[in-house]
Amino acid sequence: MLRVIGGNLKKRIIPFQNKKFGYADVTPQKIKGALFSIIGENLSNRSFLDLYACSGQIGIEAISRDAQLVVMNEIDASRFDFIKSLVGTWDLEEKTIVLNMHSFQCLRYLNSRGYLFDFIFIDPPYIKTGGESGLYSEIFTVLEKNLTLKGDGTVIVQHFSENRLRDEYGKFILSDTKKYGNNSLSLFRMACGDS
Repeated sequence: MLRVIGGNLKKRIIPFQNKKFGYADVTPQKIKGALFSIIGENLSNRSFLDLYACSGQIGIEAISRDAQLVVMNEIDASRFDFIKSLVGTWDLEEKTIVLNMHSFQCLRYLNSRGYLFDFIFIDPPYIKTGGESGLYSEIFTVLEKNLTLKGDGTVIVQHFSENRLRDEYGKFILSDTKKYGNNSLSLFRMACGDS
């Protein structure tokens, strides 16, 4: 059972039954804790995009930590319905937008409407093999064309630790990688002067 681990909603249970939703790879509690330890426990006046929301737990953690706006995107219809329902049940609609789109379509949609985020969390389903994956190159290419990150913002990629990410993808520069067993968090920022 998933649980909110920090902020105003701490200890609330997120009733996401993985069996019912195709045994998705949900972010482990340890990695979730590490993520918010890195980006900050207080996200007031900050905006957060979870591009592959799955259970919605990462976006809900951001809301719990007072984020000004949280967008959660999930392409799977049943998982999208779960997140949408939970957001309504917990009365979180004021700070939350829940979308049901392909990730690339979502970036284009948000860019066309002028949204800019302090944090973009990217945790796509990934192949658990070593070496470089073209998936991240594709995502960053679309993100660069449909820029939705603030100039001083951070892109956080959760990935299999044996995946090799590049030091840069276009204007996005790798600033740090934290490894937690089979999972890693890699942080990217835009090159100085880009916005």
